[in-house]
Amino acid sequence: MPDVREIYDMVTRQAPHQPNPFDRQRARQARVARNRKWGAIALTAVLVASLTAYGAVQFSRSEPTPANQPSPSVAINPTPPIGAQLIGLDGTVVGQIPSVPEFSEAPEISPDGQLIAFYSPTGALDVVGIDGTGERELVSRDTFMLGDAKYAISWSPDGSQLAFTRRENIWIVNADGSNLHALTQSGPATGNYHPAWSPDGSTIAYWHGSIDSPDGGPDDAEIYTIPAGGGRPTRLTHDDAGSIEPAWSPDGKLIVYRTAPPDDLIVMQADGSDSHRVTPDWMNPWAPAWSPDGSRIAFLNYRPNSLRADSEAGGRWNTDPLGAPLLDVVVLDVATGRVTKLDVQVATDNNRPSWASDDVLLVYRYG
Repeated sequence: MPDVREIYDMVTRQAPHQPNPFDRQRARQARVARNRKWGAIALTAVLVASLTAYGAVQFSRSEPTPANQPSPSVAINPTPPIGAQLIGLDGTVVGQIPSVPEFSEAPEISPDGQLIAFYSPTGALDVVGIDGTGERELVSRDTFMLGDAKYAISWSPDGSQLAFTRRENIWIVNADGSNLHALTQSGPATGNYHPAWSPDGSTIAYWHGSIDSPDGGPDDAEIYTIPAGGGRPTRLTHDDAGSIEPAWSPDGKLIVYRTAPPDDLIVMQADGSDSHRVTPDWMNPWAPAWSPDGSRIAFLNYRPNSLRADSEAGGRWNTDPLGAPLLDVVVLDVATGRVTKLDVQVATDNNRPSWASDDVLLVYRYG
């Protein structure tokens, strides 16, 4: 990850124009990746400037500022629950994100790096500027869905729409809150969950399975895709296991997902062929997210030492005050298979990491 000086220099000089000789789809993917990267770098520059001005990592709150001015930063919270933070791949805290309420879930950065969408503590779908300004509700709260691995938010590649889970189905809404509609129609006692928008904008992946599901999803869970504009779903997996939480590679050629038993991350071609495991045997991985450059996959993992035997913990997994399990944030190098555990924990796999750039993660952090 660049140091403070390098980040500041990157922000203050103009990005060179790079002609793209490839087709429209790859050009749009490249633009989305650049927008995400520069959005994260711009935010980092604001945080760096604040750090330089105050000479410390402790910031003070102040009154809201106009939209065209850098907003005040907030204190970097060291006490659980910590809240939304930008985290470098070495575990360094890049910055604290204001105005994402405590006990929110599933924060996801927009493709241009300017907005964060999340489920509020009431269950509503909200968005807020990455600088903490302009919070608004897009979709009001609805019936609470029981079970892990169901809630997720996915931005369309152009940032104009969001896919999310509601009423046991995948729904679409415009980024301004208009045109709310269901994309899928589940059958009796089944549901469709955890949408993931393809990089070319044409398709949404999700998992389908029984409503009443154990921790980690039901045994009948399988990965499907459906045209983003509506149409007939296509089943991709046929593995008789709990296959959940799909995520696309940035070139749209691959999908990674969790399956159990055994507890693995599996990568397959976008048509469901050529599947193979990418995580070591000792891991219990959840909620993968592919980096914008395709070189890494961030995910959540139960720690082997989380199962505490002391009398105070009662031999249970470490949990937050509401009883949600705590998981570590881990980064997998796709080429080498090397995994790096960050000293960062989240509560429940509904809070998967979201990539702000190739080397910065947005994490709704517990500890």
